[in-house]
Amino acid sequence: MAAIITDNIKRTFLSQIFDEATGTKIGDSNNNYYIAIGRSQQWDPVGNDDTVTTPTVTTRTEKLFRYNVQSVKAIEAFSHVVPTKDWTSNTQYAAYNDNSVGHPTTSYYIRTNENNVYVCIRTGKDSSGNVQVSTVKPTHTTTSLPKETDGYIWKYMYTISTADTNFFVTSNYMPVKYIDSAASTDAYYAQYVVQNASTPGQILGYRVVAGGSGYDSATTTLTVTGDGSGAKCYPIVGAGVLTAVEVGESSGTTDISSFMGSGYKEASVRITSPGGTNATVVPIFAHDSNGLGANPINDLRATAMMFHIKPEGNVGAKWILNNDYRQIALWKNPLVDSASKAKFVGNAGTCLKRMRTTASIDPAYDFSNEKITYLIFLALFLAGAILMRSAGCIINDIADRKFDKKVFRTKDRPIASGKISIKLALLYSGILCLLAFLVLINFNFFTIAIALASMPLAFTYPLMKRFTYWPQLFLGITFNYGLLLGWTSINEEISLIPIIFYLGAIFWTLGYDTIYGFQDIEDDEIIGVKSTSIKFKQNPKIFLSICYLIFTLLFVVTGIKLNFNYYFFLGAMAVLFHLLVIQIISFDKEDKEKCLKIFKSNNILGLIILISILIGKLN
Repeated sequence: MAAIITDNIKRTFLSQIFDEATGTKIGDSNNNYYIAIGRSQQWDPVGNDDTVTTPTVTTRTEKLFRYNVQSVKAIEAFSHVVPTKDWTSNTQYAAYNDNSVGHPTTSYYIRTNENNVYVCIRTGKDSSGNVQVSTVKPTHTTTSLPKETDGYIWKYMYTISTADTNFFVTSNYMPVKYIDSAASTDAYYAQYVVQNASTPGQILGYRVVAGGSGYDSATTTLTVTGDGSGAKCYPIVGAGVLTAVEVGESSGTTDISSFMGSGYKEASVRITSPGGTNATVVPIFAHDSNGLGANPINDLRATAMMFHIKPEGNVGAKWILNNDYRQIALWKNPLVDSASKAKFVGNAGTCLKRMRTTASIDPAYDFSNEKITYLIFLALFLAGAILMRSAGCIINDIADRKFDKKVFRTKDRPIASGKISIKLALLYSGILCLLAFLVLINFNFFTIAIALASMPLAFTYPLMKRFTYWPQLFLGITFNYGLLLGWTSINEEISLIPIIFYLGAIFWTLGYDTIYGFQDIEDDEIIGVKSTSIKFKQNPKIFLSICYLIFTLLFVVTGIKLNFNYYFFLGAMAVLFHLLVIQIISFDKEDKEKCLKIFKSNNILGLIILISILIGKLN
């Protein structure tokens, strides 16, 4: 059984139990470690738990923990892990790029079926600098950098041992380690040789920032300047544009290692060309200052840890994670009842470290096998959405109370009609915002910051109809903001995927709220309220079609980026059918009841979207 703990846990928790510099390892011959997750009570019932990071361990406090812990597992082995990226023929790979953050969508490292791991130093390119597919699997396990017949150059990093293959290789992850020592007979000796042979300050490649114009490969020369020495490179030009820059003296260079230089901390590329202008090239360095290969954990951007755990005695084979993760504990060499070999007993010295999972660490769990936790997060998001939507509606009704009095459909709303005073409405809104904030603080700090940054949107949207014909656009930006929060609460970062989905949802909102606005279009025109309904009243179906097609396209792109199965795309077809048939074709701008019915049908559409996403990851 394996458990994933992501970078947030690694930084705060694993730093306490493993020191790479000294080589102290979990599960060595002298020490045994157990991990315990989930506890319903404070460590210290008196209240010192709120201020003390490492409590004064007594027999009493240890017993309290032992009796209240949710689940305990013995740690058999551990490793940093990265997403598994297997080499396959006729696949285009990307060269190592120090400008990448996290794991790029295109793979710069691969694992072969021999469990060898390589980093791509150079991609195969045609004469115009276009990247070609890889057709030759790398097989070397030395420090050399041979050029394959397909033009690719791979740097051997390490070979995954049989034990680590059994423990840590999954369809999603593979192990990566730093080796502090090894003998020639050890499984990781080849990696140890690569680590020791790494060269600090090498230039691994070059990134063309701007290709310029007017260049000729025969007359263009490149010179590397900086605080190191030995680096050389040559240009690849296509149609006068500098398309690529490669390590070496020419395209005939078969061994690039002697042209990568050494000792560079800063470097630049001077371009000399009689007719070329405006090209910019920057060197690419190893992510680790000691050079590529010195520490594969850094080179492959390992941001997660995997523990291989096993049941011990009768502690149970399943994680029971039905609480709030108040604490994570690590036990070093706990005493065990000699009779049953199943019950933790002993003195205060058996408890080594513990920590409380704060809001910034809670989402650092892999939810794939923790359905209860997943449901808890869904419930929190549902509660937060209801609370903030309700608060936003109150603010909107306060801002629009004078307009609402003049519109037949809205004149009887509680605030517009005077049934609820403005002071009381503000009180209600404040209470709802407070409750929403109490929900929000259960998530990580980044999510909290992103959420708070959206508050100006929530309070300015009601004013937009006074100044622009695009208030629906601002509604979409504000109303769909929760999509970003959902992503950041789990990943603690923003990426292209949630942004794509967010942009699509904005267009969805832009469409259905335009339909909604046709209910009041006559009154709005009289009182001077602006909307997309008024702006596109002559040809609303064209505008709606554009909005809905963009949303569907971005929805499908999101599914592709997330590698969803074909069930998702069947759901996407249902989404498109609903938008085109149920909403656009049946839409009649003169029929107010029909407009309201179509608007309400988006509840059904939202359910279809949700189901499509949920089934998109089914095996």
